[in-house]
Amino acid sequence: MALIYTTLFKSVAFAILLGCLKIIEETLRGLYRGLSYNESILVAVGGGTLTGALAFMAILAVVLIPFFAFTELGSVLGEERLRTLLFTPRRAAGR
Repeated sequence: MALIYTTLFKSVAFAILLGCLKIIEETLRGLYRGLSYNESILVAVGGGTLTGALAFMAILAVVLIPFFAFTELGSVLGEERLRTLLFTPRRAAGR
């Protein structure tokens, strides 16, 4: 499978997981502050809209793409080779 597909899949999957955890966190915070369960859910889900929660997860997915891209590149090239390519001057890296 191409690296872009695994990168995008991992980014989307992690964004969904982090989004769900954020909703749970905000719901528990609302319950702690004395709100009812329904009020807590409304506050947790993007200010009361499903669109807000989906937008939050989409932003997370985009932000996670570079992280997983470098992770996948490191697994293919090797951590040392990737580190050499990224952190040494071009002439010293053999370019």
